[in-house]
Amino acid sequence: MKVVIFGIGMAGRAIYRKFKNSHKIINFIDNNVSLDGQKYNNINIISVNKIIDNKDFDKIAISGVWASSMKKQLLDLGISEKKIWLIDDDILDFSTDDRIKQTDDIVNEFAKLMKENNISYCIEGSSLLCLLRSQNLSDVPDVDILIKSQEDLEKIWQLLNNNDILNKNQLTKVIYKKDKILTKKDQIDKILLKSNSNPSITEPTILDINLAVDIGKYYIMDYTDDLYLYFNKEFVDGKKYFNYKDMKLLIPFQEEKYVKLLYGEGWIKPAKKWFYTDYGNLLTTNQLINFIEDNKV
Repeated sequence: MKVVIFGIGMAGRAIYRKFKNSHKIINFIDNNVSLDGQKYNNINIISVNKIIDNKDFDKIAISGVWASSMKKQLLDLGISEKKIWLIDDDILDFSTDDRIKQTDDIVNEFAKLMKENNISYCIEGSSLLCLLRSQNLSDVPDVDILIKSQEDLEKIWQLLNNNDILNKNQLTKVIYKKDKILTKKDQIDKILLKSNSNPSITEPTILDINLAVDIGKYYIMDYTDDLYLYFNKEFVDGKKYFNYKDMKLLIPFQEEKYVKLLYGEGWIKPAKKWFYTDYGNLLTTNQLINFIEDNKV
């Protein structure tokens, strides 16, 4: 069967690993137009809209948290529903034994480095959900880490580059290209650490180290160009350790209030499908301006 895979992200790569030997994978399609014309494991990546010009496939495979919006997009393009193959997440290997070990080793070294240098951080987002649900940190695409000052972020960049274990991975410093409401051009937006594993065999581990800006009563974190997340300071501040395997990892001081803010009262049960608009603490740029004004100390 000739298969096109929608998305070059974690779900798309998991589909590829699952079916690369049983089906002919002829293309990846992706909404990121900058990927158009590139290759993944020698397979062409094209923009989603271009799929309507290519009829030489049997199915377009979709999975992951964005599957519903993917299906709607394909239907809107005129793709027959019979050609859309919705793959249940449960049959895909998002986290292999190799990825579990790889992730745990990297997180353990990072936590030791932070402790040795007295840098405050906390595991946040979906990674915190993994800890509270007794899952592996490798069960989500990346390990989300919150850092509370630009100075600490600068220091972490130097420490990672000087660490003989962590600097063997791909290190990327993401810089703000223009002034924003709370940050300035040329400051660090985030740091990404990505393992060198072959994603066609083992999904790489990613540490996503994000800046949270102190505005008084809250911390604010960039989510996209026009969207921000806010966190109550009393939820995040303070030092609280979570015992994960043989590690002691810092988490939000009031972790359950934190996850309820983000994911709602039903946070304990993993959502089958998730959309970023489901966050309970999401602000647009205009909302953020008013939010800052309303919460001045």
